[in-house]
Amino acid sequence: MQKIFCLLIFSFLIATGSIAQKGKTTAHSIQLGTFATPKPENFEALKKWGYLYEIKQPNGLSKVMLGTFSTTTLANARLAEVKKKGFKDAFVVKEEVDESESVWIIQLMADDLKSPIVWNEWTRLSKDLVVNVWDDKVKIAAGPYRSRIEADDNFARIAKIGPKDIFIKQISPKLFHLATPFEMGPVTSAPDKLPEAALNPKTVMDLQKLLALEGYFKEKPDGRFGPQTNAALEAFKAGSDRYQDAFRSAKEAEELKVPEQDAKPGTLQYQIGLIATNPVEAEAALTGNKHPMAQAYLAYIYLTDLVATPDKTNTVDKLMAAATKAAFKEYKGNTRYDYSQRYSYTGVQQLLDHLRDMQMATYDEVAVPCFLFDRHPAEMQRAFAPHWGNEKDQYRVEPGCKTGAQFEELQVLQQLAKNFEADDKTQKSEAAKAARTKDAAVVRGLLAVPQAIPAADAQANADWQLRLLTSLETWASGGAIQRKMVNAYSIAHYESLIKLQFHFSKNGFTPEQSEAIAQKVVRYSVQQSFSSFIKK
Repeated sequence: MQKIFCLLIFSFLIATGSIAQKGKTTAHSIQLGTFATPKPENFEALKKWGYLYEIKQPNGLSKVMLGTFSTTTLANARLAEVKKKGFKDAFVVKEEVDESESVWIIQLMADDLKSPIVWNEWTRLSKDLVVNVWDDKVKIAAGPYRSRIEADDNFARIAKIGPKDIFIKQISPKLFHLATPFEMGPVTSAPDKLPEAALNPKTVMDLQKLLALEGYFKEKPDGRFGPQTNAALEAFKAGSDRYQDAFRSAKEAEELKVPEQDAKPGTLQYQIGLIATNPVEAEAALTGNKHPMAQAYLAYIYLTDLVATPDKTNTVDKLMAAATKAAFKEYKGNTRYDYSQRYSYTGVQQLLDHLRDMQMATYDEVAVPCFLFDRHPAEMQRAFAPHWGNEKDQYRVEPGCKTGAQFEELQVLQQLAKNFEADDKTQKSEAAKAARTKDAAVVRGLLAVPQAIPAADAQANADWQLRLLTSLETWASGGAIQRKMVNAYSIAHYESLIKLQFHFSKNGFTPEQSEAIAQKVVRYSVQQSFSSFIKK
């Protein structure tokens, strides 16, 4: 009788989700609904019943979820309270979790649900944060990482600036979600005015000196970009014929510009580009292309439901398994993830992460298409963020992309730089055209997805800038006209640096990193115009 009673109790515990099978468990979450742009304040009344978060879907919509609970009983009890608050269509989602399918994370903190989360404390340690919720406990972690080596590398970096009690552990991807602004709030929002701390005082002071030389800045140069400096800059731009001519030329060039058509019909690049305008045609073309990138983008089409396919999950997983295997068959370098393993692609983030590595392995064959930046800005920011700290972080962007910030100042700067071009055959050669195309791709990539510049590269860009501005100053001593040309260019040069530094600081980079990225963008925007003017 006692044995039967115990058996009944055991069966009850399994039925209610209170006991998990060995190596497996069941996670219960409450789905509140699917929304285009969910607003946190609309769910404020539910906070006492669980942790609120969103799961972004491949089609651009978001599922709003409440908590992750260990038992069906607890989940149902919370669901009842949720429905009392007016969310009549909410329901419990059960997910079987196999603990053997795990990734690496770096746990940063653990606390109960009632404790406020100071997100600024954790975003300064890592841009990639995940949240593990279990009943009324919340854990914040950096990651995920697909290998222990990758986790160790990031742990060494975070440990230098983070708490002493952080540690590495393994966890199933089904037990955490990516942190988003929905739950973090305005932590990542940018200030509306130029923060002086984000700017190099020397750059501002050099600009002030030139504006004073032109008669627009009346104060003593102090390296602070305040109202007087900004007013002097705007007055110079309005009063300088050279600047205004460059501004008009930039506008005309933009209006007359014919979109670059590097991708010819029938090529893989063309087939991938069709995804943005005609996914059905793209699917038909890519289906017959055996290139690994064709298979990856075909998987993207199915995963994001642009074209329906039977057994979507299995189809996407098989396509990506074949694509990664082929892409890395001959590749000898390191990768972020272990592609000998089989992955399940439940969201667009993981596919884009792997597509980024494939881009590295097939760099010269396919450029990153513009539509990915437009449709998945946050996911692309994460996938294409710098990882290696060297040339492996570089990538090509499809010509004509309008992604990232579009800086009018850079367009004017390029027009002013043309005044210094040597009128010879070298500027019009095929080699010069190829160099300009390559430089433009670097600029587009940095504006679309900013990335920290390795120290050696940053120093090379700073040295180039110093040589250029020094050479210009020497050349300006040749006469009044030359002085006016140099002043107009140099003021626009500093203006571009300042605006770019501010832009990159808003994207979470330190002042030093922002300056280094800005210098590289400016250099690659104009260096071909000065190829005959400045010695390398």
